[in-house]
Amino acid sequence: MKQLKTGFTIIELIVVFTLLGILAAIAGPSFSRFIETSRLQYSQQLVETTIGKTFSFARSHPETRTIHGWAGSRSFSVLPPNGVTPNTPCDTESETCHHLDRGVTFEEDFSITFTPPYGDIDPREGETLIRLNSKNYTVQMILYHASGLVETLIPETE
Repeated sequence: MKQLKTGFTIIELIVVFTLLGILAAIAGPSFSRFIETSRLQYSQQLVETTIGKTFSFARSHPETRTIHGWAGSRSFSVLPPNGVTPNTPCDTESETCHHLDRGVTFEEDFSITFTPPYGDIDPREGETLIRLNSKNYTVQMILYHASGLVETLIPETE
């Protein structure tokens, strides 16, 4: 009786690993773009949510609140009434300190002040521009002071 040998030949293994390598080379950049845009979207939603919560707080409490973000940093703070804006970004995540996702930073400093009784935004300018940067993309958020609405311009992905 003849004994059957089972298993793969070296040629079969080389072909399979070559095909897996080609698939990884094709899918890798797409997956990297997906991760980067997901981090930007999370960070954008975090900033929008914080703006909305701070606006609501200023409407329901007789206290002024300010949101401040630092250029080149991942962090932004919701400052208490009459709080002094720190010169440096906050280090640890807390109720008043928030961090954007990894790889996402603010392009420039920004400060938004909400004043009671209606949560009005400081009317020095008509709008506040907030830019979030990652390695390959920039998300622009425009906060209109007259209405309190936030418009987000999300980059096109290929």
